[in-house]
Amino acid sequence: MGQQITAKLCKNKKLEIEGDEHICKPEKYEPIKNIVESSNFKVFKSKNGTDQLAIFTSDDKKIGYRYGFVKDKKAFICYACREHRPAVYAKLRQRFNGKEYVELSQSKHICKPRILIFD
Repeated sequence: MGQQITAKLCKNKKLEIEGDEHICKPEKYEPIKNIVESSNFKVFKSKNGTDQLAIFTSDDKKIGYRYGFVKDKKAFICYACREHRPAVYAKLRQRFNGKEYVELSQSKHICKPRILIFD
């Protein structure tokens, strides 16, 4: 033990590794599949002032899933799937550069995408 290996991403997009040789086996990188980029969702307030989230499934952004914010979970829950277990959750996250994205739970929707109407 006691070995320290560091990796730095350089401006030229090359990865610079410093330190001793790895003693661990490399693992295959699997990108996260449950990420929704900012162009495919909208956070808004409903008529009664509650936080809502729409995740678009169509290019014209008229069809998708609607979520409501649950304070104790600090996450949004799909309205149509909320009675089913496990529930479908979405969390608003922020990258280091400040850009927001949504991280979805691993649960699958029971409901189908619907026409989105913003109050």
